Amino acid sequence: MNAPNPPPTNQEKPQRKRKKQAKKALLTFLRHLRRACTQFETLEKWIERVAELEELLSEYPDVFSKEQQKKLKEAAKLTNSTQAGIRAACKLLSMEIENVLAGMVIGGTATSVILGIFIVGAIMAGGVVAYLRFIPSSASVVMINEGCPDIPVGEALSPMASGLLSTFNLEVPDTVYMNDQAEMEVPALPISLTLQFTAPSTLGIRLGWFSIPLSLSSSVDSLQLDGEEVLTGSVSKGLREAPTHTILIHCP
Repeated sequence: MNAPNPPPTNQEKPQRKRKKQAKKALLTFLRHLRRACTQFETLEKWIERVAELEELLSEYPDVFSKEQQKKLKEAAKLTNSTQAGIRAACKLLSMEIENVLAGMVIGGTATSVILGIFIVGAIMAGGVVAYLRFIPSSASVVMINEGCPDIPVGEALSPMASGLLSTFNLEVPDTVYMNDQAEMEVPALPISLTLQFTAPSTLGIRLGWFSIPLSLSSSVDSLQLDGEEVLTGSVSKGLREAPTHTILIHCP
């Protein structure tokens, strides 16, 4: 029987921390980029964004490989400087960033193989809960609070709901603080992530069968899922459509 993976050594911990910091920085850049893709971008603004990306990559040369850096820089190049050309480059760069983020999952091929064997065995034995708990957590949902009062998430759940989330390997942040962000790591299941807003200030975050109700500030003026506005109703995305999904909550 294969032994479980050993915990990270003291030498590995700093590198994991840098990888986490780099991922957070790239996620933030992607969020701003997605918003810019839907708005008018001048050539000067695009040049500024590319410079921001290059600065980010140069800060973490030990995290982003030369091949990854090359692909991102190639994607950022404009075929023409028209508005259509900038939008096309913006979309391509967003896709390349998502590909890089997809590869930033801690754990190697051997781990995936071991987990895969366990999953097959669990299904054959009828162990549905065990199956869900041992799916690699390769999908993440990033909640970003821009200017709103602190948003309780895990703190708002009942003990029963918290226990259920833990059973299915769903980690929910206690609070998303003002001008900060928090990340939820979830199993990459073939389910939908849905945001449903109900006036005046209630947000429902639904992951497949499970719903997390949030009470927001009445001053919220924008609520987005992967760049799509939710205040006008609801938006749904397949959890497997991208390695990372972003929930933006904005207050003036």
